[in-house]
Amino acid sequence: MSEQEPVTLYISRQIKPGMEEAIMRWQKEIQAACQQFPGYIGSRVLESHEQAGNTEDAKRSYDVVVRFATFEDLQRWEQSPEKHACYEKLRPLIESQKMSRMNGFEPWFPSPSGPGAPPRWKMCLMAFMAVYPIVLVMRLTLGPLLSEEHYPLPIAVFIMSIPTSLLMSYVAMPGLTRLFRKWLYPGV
Repeated sequence: MSEQEPVTLYISRQIKPGMEEAIMRWQKEIQAACQQFPGYIGSRVLESHEQAGNTEDAKRSYDVVVRFATFEDLQRWEQSPEKHACYEKLRPLIESQKMSRMNGFEPWFPSPSGPGAPPRWKMCLMAFMAVYPIVLVMRLTLGPLLSEEHYPLPIAVFIMSIPTSLLMSYVAMPGLTRLFRKWLYPGV
């Protein structure tokens, strides 16, 4: 992983029973603290889900994805007194916590059972399945408008890359990950 590329931190926590509201308040507090740090891009709480087992004893899973601009920015946050103070408040709210750092395609494939990603060949195939129809539609719809008689090739590719990237990140990859969840994560 290059130290200059964005880094994603995937955190999965098992919340103690009855602490759901407290963890939401804590999340707002730590997010406000993170926003004060250079390089913080943002965070997203993933859907909570009950794990398999007796529903009375089921633990609540609380998953968060946090992004920093560089590995150095993440390290600065992880070593800060603000982070340590927030985590002291977290301890009474959770039973366990798992963390992993991801880069490349891995953030598009958060494992439903905690840190980890499918094999790279599956991620590559999923990316192809998302890219091909998007690029085809972009070429058929925007291609004539962005021909070399109107724009130089680098400008045309740049313009087509914007909607392609947005559709990949916010529509295609999340949708395909949900659709192929059992294939990506067999046994989960």
